[in-house]
Amino acid sequence: MNYFATCPVGLELACQGELIKHGVEKNILSRGGVSFECDDLTISKVFLDLKIASRILYKIHEFEVRSFEDVYKHAHDFPWHRLFTEKNTVKIKTLVSHESLKENPDWKNSFLFNQKFKDGYVDRFREEKGQRPYVDKQFADVVLHLYIDKNRAIVYFDLCGHPLSHRGYRDEGFSAPLRENLAAGIVNLMGIDFKQEHFIEGMCGSGTVVIEALYKALQIPATFLHWRNLELNRNIWNFQRIPAFKERFALKLDKESVVERIKSSKLNIWAMDIDKKALALTRENLERCGLENLVTINRQDITEFKPKTSNNVLFVNPPYAKRLGEEEELVETYYELGENLKKNFTGSRAYILAGNLPLLKKISLRTSKKIILFNGPIECRLAEYKLF
Repeated sequence: MNYFATCPVGLELACQGELIKHGVEKNILSRGGVSFECDDLTISKVFLDLKIASRILYKIHEFEVRSFEDVYKHAHDFPWHRLFTEKNTVKIKTLVSHESLKENPDWKNSFLFNQKFKDGYVDRFREEKGQRPYVDKQFADVVLHLYIDKNRAIVYFDLCGHPLSHRGYRDEGFSAPLRENLAAGIVNLMGIDFKQEHFIEGMCGSGTVVIEALYKALQIPATFLHWRNLELNRNIWNFQRIPAFKERFALKLDKESVVERIKSSKLNIWAMDIDKKALALTRENLERCGLENLVTINRQDITEFKPKTSNNVLFVNPPYAKRLGEEEELVETYYELGENLKKNFTGSRAYILAGNLPLLKKISLRTSKKIILFNGPIECRLAEYKLF
């Protein structure tokens, strides 16, 4: 498998489904992503449109490893100078699998793998070119991922640079609770029928889930905003730096057809929150996408909201109570949310993303499904409620 699409843990099947939809038949599921094979044309389409993947990595080397010194040897022996130049800054990221750590507890310090690999990499350049490349831990030209699994090491080149989750509609300086690709995965898991069902986000925050729902409903490519303003000589992804892919990557999106779908669509989507700043931020992000006319934005407490229809899909990402003392304050919020679902959402489906399981129990409704997801380092449950 020459590529690996990383994704949030819990969304591997959804990511695999997207790859298959784009014609990727050869693929293997693993924790945190999907390995796959495809040709240059397919990878270009995949790269432009995958909504759930975080990054796409390209496998360039694989070797057997039984010690830290093996890593140095193989990193030194590989002809990196044929792929990159000594002027390219480099960054190494190492991940050691759980199985490897069980067999080799001393491998827990991945920094040693990083150090040995980096030493071998720069020493090879020094011998070949008389100059070593510099390490840049923030904005490197070349980002290499070293994955240790049992006694095998795989080296991937990061084709993204900027994560695929950076769609371009959200201010990067804003600290949001959900990344765009996690939100896209949640939309996928909810299975909304946009022609028959009304979608409501009850605590919209920055509007990420609402926007990803619109991207899904209107089949808007994940990289649409980047491409709308992209000049081919402006690199935003490492993918563009690889000569072998440039011709395929230069394929134009049919931007006008996407804009036309946005203008002519009629959807039943609501975004609500009690925080004025959150609503303003949601509106601002929708405007960046040109989607502001497709969403009804209300200042509303979801624990008191009474929908006028019965065929609704409701999503709520309530606070998790990160600080001491917050949990007691949120008990009433979760309880009242559950009571409102019982009274006013008959004939609908509700989804609660909970990072605090004791609080989730305060909703006091039987779940039809619980899916484990990770919101960053926080283990969450996406709880589904079918309300009859």
